[in-house]
Amino acid sequence: MEHLKKPKVPKRHARTFTTSEILAILKSYDKTTFLGYRNYTIMCVLFSTGIRKTELLKLSVLDIHLQECFLVVLHGKGDKTREIPLGLSLRRILKKYLRDREEVLQEHSSFTSQFLVTFSGKPLTASGLDTVFKRLKENMKGLGIPERRLSAHTWRHTFAKTFLLNGGDLFTLQKILGHEDVSTTRIYVEYTNKEMKVQNDKYNPLDNHQWQYL
Repeated sequence: MEHLKKPKVPKRHARTFTTSEILAILKSYDKTTFLGYRNYTIMCVLFSTGIRKTELLKLSVLDIHLQECFLVVLHGKGDKTREIPLGLSLRRILKKYLRDREEVLQEHSSFTSQFLVTFSGKPLTASGLDTVFKRLKENMKGLGIPERRLSAHTWRHTFAKTFLLNGGDLFTLQKILGHEDVSTTRIYVEYTNKEMKVQNDKYNPLDNHQWQYL
């Protein structure tokens, strides 16, 4: 057996949301209600930071530093701590959510440091977050997105791939995602023909004269 060659297994590319799917998901929430805005915030945090579902649930309000423009993941995979930058758009969304969250806690005379809370001011549980995604799947029926892909992990893949397509570098992405080995991060560098054309149009040296600084 030791002389037999292993058969080649086709690579499975990480599934990501398309632009139209992202817009459809973010527009599906009623941002005039607390729960609607909270769920909208959940999707924006996942899309803008690439954090894992378990990391999102463990977030405390003390981990979010709006003035310094970063959030802290204290108990990431392997119980490691890392800092993730917060962009302007997400800071605005978080600022409003934190105000609304405080009003809900005061209304129900409740206190918790957990970032995500229910409409009654209780910490959001893992099953509660599962329900958020279950309802998203119901709302997105007919859009053609496989149900199993409507998950926090698809948002993580989408963040990573979009970060790279927008010109971000692999090593910064590795730090943001909390990967110990950059080879794990490389799975996101699988582009479609359309994505490769867009990247080539932006960075081809004959069209982009910035190469002249060499």
